[in-house]
Amino acid sequence: MSNFISIITPTYNRGHLIHRAIKSVLNQSYENFEYLIVDDASTDNTQEVVNAFDDNRIRYIRYEENGGNAVARNVGVQNAKGDYIAFLDSDDEFLENFLSKALKQLENEPEASFLWSGTRTIKIDGSYNDRIWVPQTRKHPNQFLYELHVGIGRGFLIKKECFKDLKFDERLRTAVDTDFLIRLRQNFTFTILQEIMLNIHTQPGSVRANFSEKKKSYATIISKHKNIIDNDRKLSKKWYYKLFWLSLYDNDFSLAREAYSKIGDGKAKAGFLYLIFRIFPTDQAIKLHKQLSH
Repeated sequence: MSNFISIITPTYNRGHLIHRAIKSVLNQSYENFEYLIVDDASTDNTQEVVNAFDDNRIRYIRYEENGGNAVARNVGVQNAKGDYIAFLDSDDEFLENFLSKALKQLENEPEASFLWSGTRTIKIDGSYNDRIWVPQTRKHPNQFLYELHVGIGRGFLIKKECFKDLKFDERLRTAVDTDFLIRLRQNFTFTILQEIMLNIHTQPGSVRANFSEKKKSYATIISKHKNIIDNDRKLSKKWYYKLFWLSLYDNDFSLAREAYSKIGDGKAKAGFLYLIFRIFPTDQAIKLHKQLSH
C-alpha cells in the first residue's frame, strides 16, 4: 500500500505516560499507518497499558534485555513496513494533523527525503514555549556538524529508503540522535514543516546526565568525522571543546588534555576551565562552569 507510514515509539518504564502518545497516534487524521511500540525490557506495567488499546495498527515488540535507545530504534526500523518512518517519544504527543501535513509536504517537495516540524514544549506548571528550528548555516552535506538543534523525536518524517545504509549506532547510550542526524544530513536533503505539530512534555525528576557516556559518545562522533572536523577551525573549536568539558565533568583529565590540544581558538577559556576543575571539587566546578556559561 503506497504512502504507508510506520510510527515508532521506543520505551522503557513509561507505563504511566505512554497512553498519551498512543492516543495521539490513534487520533491521527491520516489513517494509513502502523504503530510500533518497542519495549526495551520495561519492568513496569507498560505492556498492560499498550494491550488495553484495541487497535490492530499497534504492533508491540518487547525485548527481555535492555539494549538502549539506539537498539530499540533499530528494531523498530527493521520491523517497519512503511514507506515512511516517524518517531514519537513515549511521553510526547502528535497533533492530529501531523502525519497528513508532513506527508503532503514531502510529496510536494520530492527532492527532500526527510523533514521535521515545529514543537511546543510544555512545562510541569502548564506554561509552554513554541519553537520551529530553521538552520542558519549554509546548506551542504556537513551542515549538521556546524549546527543541530533538533532531535529525532521532534516531528521527523523520514523516507524509509534513507535507512538502507543508515542505522542508529548501538555503541552509543547518549547523543544517539545527534550522531544519526549528522549522517542522515550528509546523505539526504530536508525540508521543514513550519507549523507546531508536536507537544513535548517536560517530566519531573529527570535523571542526572551520565557524563561518562556522553563523553564516550562525543569521542565516537568525532572519530567518525575526524578529517572534516580537524580541517575546519570552527568545527575543531566546537567539537573538541565539547569533548574537553565533558571529560572534565567525568574527571578524565587525560582525555581533557588531548581534546584541549585540538581546540584551536578559545584555548584561553579552556585553560581557565581546566584550572577550575583542578582546584575545586567536581560538583562545585560543574556549577561554576554553568554559571560562567550563561
